Amino acid sequence: MEQKINSNLHNWFYAGLQYAAWQIKGKDIEMESILSVNNLQKRKGKKIILKDVNIELHRGEIVGFIGANGAGKTTTMKCIMDLYSYNGNIEKENIKVGALIEEPCFYPYMSGFRNLKIDSMYYKDISADRVDELVKELDMSQYIRQKVKNYSLGMKQRLGLAFALMDDPDVIILDEPMNGLDPQGVMVLRNTLKKLAHEKNKAILISSHILSEMQVLCDRFLFIKDGCTFEEKPDDNLEKKYMEIMEEEMDLCLNL
Repeated sequence: MEQKINSNLHNWFYAGLQYAAWQIKGKDIEMESILSVNNLQKRKGKKIILKDVNIELHRGEIVGFIGANGAGKTTTMKCIMDLYSYNGNIEKENIKVGALIEEPCFYPYMSGFRNLKIDSMYYKDISADRVDELVKELDMSQYIRQKVKNYSLGMKQRLGLAFALMDDPDVIILDEPMNGLDPQGVMVLRNTLKKLAHEKNKAILISSHILSEMQVLCDRFLFIKDGCTFEEKPDDNLEKKYMEIMEEEMDLCLNL
């Protein structure tokens, strides 16, 4: 009888742990907000690029930023990094933000390792082993001593990601980081980002047109259309939702 009771208690306790884990994975618990974008607006000449962009990033999550080409994803990211002037409010005090936006710039006649060493000199309190840690973490050992001019696009993407991670940022912003990556590179990137978010408590905002990978990688999704953002639940069918959005735009164009 006592053994049966103990067994039941064990089962109830294990079920409670499973439920707690489910809540954490599903982001049902309250998470710490670390970066907030409110009513972000941006004009380029007479053209309105961003009308009403709102983003809330929390520690420990990966947010997929999804939209058609020209929807305003890159512009939004550049505003967050203060590369563009804008109207609205972006709150990011007392945090470090690292970013890989568009194609990163390197010294092509130097090795990737030398490029990283030079980049590390721009930051304070970078450990002597930081470059080696990034090379290992991003699986770049085989080619990091080669000149960057001989790198493939995927190799350059990984090197650019290392630049973004150099200062151990609290928030990581990645614009199409999967471009040019082979399947192994995509897997390395996925595992690295999940570890950064879920184990090291980083907040990540990532854009990509590879929706199948975004479905696996991200905890929630933020769509941008016509310069405005709206959020979708993480259990939605991402490709189906995206096609619905695109069909609305196609119908609008056909009726013009």
